[in-house]
Amino acid sequence: MGGHSYLNIFYAKNPLDEWTPHNLNPVKINLRNSRGGGQF
Repeated sequence: MGGHSYLNIFYAKNPLDEWTPHNLNPVKINLRNSRGGGQF
């Protein structure tokens, strides 16, 4: 699996602030069972 096979989550209080990685990253390693979340 390449580097694009891992799902990492980042968060920020404001979209223009610095983004912080989630402590449990990577939250998903095998993306075969994943799907997009839809529109925001």
